[in-house]
Amino acid sequence: MYGTPHSLKKVLSALSMYCNKLLLGSISIGLIIQIGLLVVHYTGAPLPYALLDAVKYQEQAVDFAQHYFETGTLPYVVATGSTLYIALIGSLYIIFGVAEFIPVILNLLLWIGLIVVVYALTSELTRNTTAPYLAAFGTALFPPILLYSVILQRDSLVLFFTALSVYALVRWMNKPTGWLMAISLGSLAVVGLFHFGVVIIGAVHVAVFLFYESSRERWVLFDSGHLLREVVVKVVLVTVFAVLAVSLFSTKLSSEPLPALLSRHLDGVAWSGRAVYLEELRPASLIDVGLQTPVRMAYFLFAPYPWEIQQPLDLLGVGVSVAYAALLVLAVWATLRRKGSERTRGLVLLAMVVLFVAVFAWGTSNYGTSFRHKSKIVWVLISLASVGIAGSPWFQHLHHAVVRGWGRCAGIMRRPRS
Repeated sequence: MYGTPHSLKKVLSALSMYCNKLLLGSISIGLIIQIGLLVVHYTGAPLPYALLDAVKYQEQAVDFAQHYFETGTLPYVVATGSTLYIALIGSLYIIFGVAEFIPVILNLLLWIGLIVVVYALTSELTRNTTAPYLAAFGTALFPPILLYSVILQRDSLVLFFTALSVYALVRWMNKPTGWLMAISLGSLAVVGLFHFGVVIIGAVHVAVFLFYESSRERWVLFDSGHLLREVVVKVVLVTVFAVLAVSLFSTKLSSEPLPALLSRHLDGVAWSGRAVYLEELRPASLIDVGLQTPVRMAYFLFAPYPWEIQQPLDLLGVGVSVAYAALLVLAVWATLRRKGSERTRGLVLLAMVVLFVAVFAWGTSNYGTSFRHKSKIVWVLISLASVGIAGSPWFQHLHHAVVRGWGRCAGIMRRPRS
């Protein structure tokens, strides 16, 4: 017979080694795929969704650096997300020299950082020790994340700092400190510099910081023991946030009614490209905005649908859309089956996803653009879905079988010596 206690201890030790190797293996497999994508991309076969912005960023970043080399001064930059990213890459060219591998290394470091942060985030969502590794594995190998970690886009930067902000927020819900609040809001501010639309999730940050009482794991509108102070402080902070939000959005908004503003935006920006959807759908009233928002959200997340396939490249979009549908179902299921503070943290993350998708659904009307934008929030779904998968009975049975098989193959479980 097998020695039960001694063998069990070794199996648990093997499990720890197996999980650590899984995390390292996830990064290693992703790196191998990235190298392959880089070779393909830079040897005459550009990757899909990679030509327009990437070429513009590269050319303008080189011009930025050349201007400094020729004049000794930095060029004037109008502060937008794109121009600030170009200035960042151009500054790296000034420091390290004009070489295309410089932003590649930056993207690689940000991609590795994203995997580590998602692992840490998932560790805050559950006590299950397997879920963080599943989340890291899924994030490392999810196709859109891999794609945009290779090409010259600001997505890797936005992804990392958004994830860092959300991780600090969830960590604050467990153990509130001023440093975590500063990291969360500071990271979100960095995100706002490079892609302001993502900052919409800051509304959830404000709600959590103001109204969630972590010591008692409950939401509190006002503390009855310090009612006047609570009312003044919270009303002032909410007002300040609202004023800042309106001020920052003022460059994109106008005084015209919301339905007309959305229609004008869709006419001028979102309705472009081959893969257009919902081109006939325009809001004429606030009721239309409310009714059309769920439809646009569904198209943003799940388009192209199978009946919309026109080219072989669309098959990639359909496959990714199926993955999003599965992740969304798993994320909601995993959150609703949790209890107490774990469910609260999951609902906070789902609220971020809903806000993000609602805003970006009105900013895009072709699935090429939505393919890129929705990858900015998919790591949240991966993290939540991993919690549900790791806690399910079928996965636990499968996992134990794998670990025991691993232990037997490694010679860990042996018969006791007589």
